[in-house]
Amino acid sequence: MKNILSKIGLSIKSIWVILGFFSAIMIVALGYVEGTTPIDILKLCILILVLLSITVFYIHSLNLKVEEFPYFKSLVIICYFVSFLMAMLTRNNHEVHLWMVGGIVIAALFSIHLGLIFTYNLIFFASFIGQINIEIVIYLLIVGTLMCLLSGFMKNLNTIGLTTIIVLSIQVTLLFIMNNFMLWETMNIDAVFSLLSSVGVIGITYGVHYYYDKLIGVKKRNEGLDEIAVALEGISGSGLSGQDIIEKPVQLIDEDGNYTLEEILQLDFPLLERLKEHSLKYYNQSIEIGEISANAAKAIHANEAIAKAGGYYYQIGRIEGKQYVEEGIKLAQAYHLPQVIIDIICQHNMNYEKPKSPEAAIVMLTISIIAMKEYIIQLDKKEAGGGESISPEKVSLEKIVNNVFQMRLAKGSLDQSGLSIKEYNILRDFFLHME
Repeated sequence: MKNILSKIGLSIKSIWVILGFFSAIMIVALGYVEGTTPIDILKLCILILVLLSITVFYIHSLNLKVEEFPYFKSLVIICYFVSFLMAMLTRNNHEVHLWMVGGIVIAALFSIHLGLIFTYNLIFFASFIGQINIEIVIYLLIVGTLMCLLSGFMKNLNTIGLTTIIVLSIQVTLLFIMNNFMLWETMNIDAVFSLLSSVGVIGITYGVHYYYDKLIGVKKRNEGLDEIAVALEGISGSGLSGQDIIEKPVQLIDEDGNYTLEEILQLDFPLLERLKEHSLKYYNQSIEIGEISANAAKAIHANEAIAKAGGYYYQIGRIEGKQYVEEGIKLAQAYHLPQVIIDIICQHNMNYEKPKSPEAAIVMLTISIIAMKEYIIQLDKKEAGGGESISPEKVSLEKIVNNVFQMRLAKGSLDQSGLSIKEYNILRDFFLHME
């Protein structure tokens, strides 16, 4: 979080000040035009500052992984002002709720939880300036919550149609209930505007995500070219030949002086090659753990590269001795691995630290499941060699996964990982069906 904010040059407090200042100016201007009393203007300004404080506190306090999202602050500011202005311009038209678009876009691009807070803030603000009755407020809260929860499906052209049908169906049902189950009263012009507003929000969300993806793609390509250009510039003065440059992978270094995830995931990275030379068994285990962890991370939209690298290097310390965690930390530091991977080396083993990220939890779960599975298979082979074979039920993947998840949950291993109940269930299902 701090890295991305420092690159833009603004702190979290700066966002709060900027948004609060311009919001107050617009509220005062609106109040002056409409002849609102100073005390009412002051109330609205205080309300806005409270709502902004809640949002900024959430961004500042919780692990949103916003460092992974380029232009996070810029888009949050734009979404806020666009929605804020829309809410003010349509304050006398309760049926038009295009101002929800800011919260839904944030939910789709960054975080559903942040999008929900953003949307709720906008609903309270719109209901305050438009004097919306409680029945409409509840209607907007349900619709806003539904669209935030379905925001992930608004990013894909294949699912946007079904998403639109679901949202409109729920809206029609709510309107039908609000109008005392009178169909004729339900399908009025206000209802049409409300449904069209939702379609507009969904369409805009898809469009913003589409262009955001393209923008990120261009940014990443440019950054990659810049890094390679800098590396090649250093090589050009080192006396290396063109053949040397082709054979030696370009070393990409992050701002802390460590290798990037891209570099350490190369199978010819020196530390991985050392593990391979030391023990082909440990090397193959690590690669397997890394690949499975990456797929598990993908299932819950966690960082695949971090999970894969965590699996690759979790037992790297076995090169040096029995205290493989402590030795692994030393080796990782000596080879300038990213801090996030050093954290996983330390957190995958409950004798040291509990996992403090979803990726660390995934690596820990993967190791436990694979280790138990291999142990039972080896035990089965051993007993089968002696004339007695373990029954298939004992080797059941379902039993292994359930036992590992129950054990980790009972010991509180996942308490600090940031995994939600939904993500926990998705991961459990992933391991149950992995090949």
